Amino acid sequence: MDFQLTIQLLLEDDGLLTIEGHAASWGFAGSTQVYTSYRALEQWAGALEGLALVAGQAVGFEAGGRDSYAYLGVTVSVLDATGHCVCSVAIESNEKHSFESWNKLALDFRTEPSALDRFVRELKTLIRARQGTARLPGTDHRPAG
Repeated sequence: MDFQLTIQLLLEDDGLLTIEGHAASWGFAGSTQVYTSYRALEQWAGALEGLALVAGQAVGFEAGGRDSYAYLGVTVSVLDATGHCVCSVAIESNEKHSFESWNKLALDFRTEPSALDRFVRELKTLIRARQGTARLPGTDHRPAG
């Protein structure tokens, strides 16, 4: 079973970026393409890097608009003093089925502090190289048995 968030840089046009956000958890998966900026990604990476591992703290990122063309919302929240986190993702696609209907998905998965550190490094590399993918892997936290 796949638990992850992936951010991929698709296109840059005069400082406006098109990124694809893909998330998967417990057999559910979805993706969307949204516009953002290098500055917004840098701010998100900095906020994640500065996330103190104190239960209850959270850092969010949004691109696009809800009930609009497309949307990606990501919140990383600290669950406990050991730094275990939950990543909550909301996705809306840019395809309408009808006037009242959009493709929407909300999911979450747990992740480890070391995985979050790697994701931040990959996000910074994506920004610096102006290409690439950053992946936040999750964990299956079901009890064994």
